[in-house]
Amino acid sequence: TPEGLKGRGVFDSNRGRMTSNLYSFGSFSVQADTANLQIKATGVDHLALDTENVYAKLNFDDQMGHVKANVDTITTTLPYNQYVTSMNGFDWNMKEETLDFKEKDASFGTFLSKVPEQNKLSFIGKTAFYDLKTSELRVGGVPFIKSADAYIHPDQEEVEIQKGGIITTLKN
Repeated sequence: TPEGLKGRGVFDSNRGRMTSNLYSFGSFSVQADTANLQIKATGVDHLALDTENVYAKLNFDDQMGHVKANVDTITTTLPYNQYVTSMNGFDWNMKEETLDFKEKDASFGTFLSKVPEQNKLSFIGKTAFYDLKTSELRVGGVPFIKSADAYIHPDQEEVEIQKGGIITTLKN
């Protein structure tokens, strides 16, 4: 059209997959007001992130993607790390292979383990940073983790989660 190239369907790459009923294509970009997005972990055949009903703008010229949920009730799944989070807005640095999550209004996002042996372990955090190269998820602004009848206060309010839901040893 005179307004630009439009499309629908599956936008697939070695980094992930996006599905939408309406894309707007630029010379080096793609945008969808409503899409489902899956991002792959680097060097392995596993998904790092899976989310639905998001606005996504991917710019391949500057290697940045901006993603935000269309509604507040959607969760983002981190299958390789076996966690889900209510944080559903992030910047995707394709060059550095990182995802930088931020909760709007500096409020807390929830992180819930899907590892059966962790018995629905959950905690809140203000920020999260996912390194697609190492599959490490660093959650910041974690005031405490409740476990049974104890409150665990992570040093510097940071928790690191490896693939498979393994939490790096907490110190201090």
